[in-house]
Amino acid sequence: MLTIYSPFNNKKSKAWEVFNGIQKSWPEQTQILDNNTESDPLPNSILPTLEDLIITICNQIIIIGVFVKIIFMHRILRCANLIDLINLESK
Repeated sequence: MLTIYSPFNNKKSKAWEVFNGIQKSWPEQTQILDNNTESDPLPNSILPTLEDLIITICNQIIIIGVFVKIIFMHRILRCANLIDLINLESK
């Protein structure tokens, strides 16, 4: 069973369009609970915990850091190749 937490105060919102689509197409039984009244998420819910959010953010920061490092190293190598070319042409 899939549990979705959503605010019940505006059932005409875009979020409800998404939730209704998920509810219609999900292969298992689904239930939608009011996120304003529920206090503890069920283990099968689409409601990330703070720990999940922190892990996701940290992973994204690490991925961005790796890409920045790759770009930086590529530029250093390109500059080193240009310096080598200049040195070869000056000889």
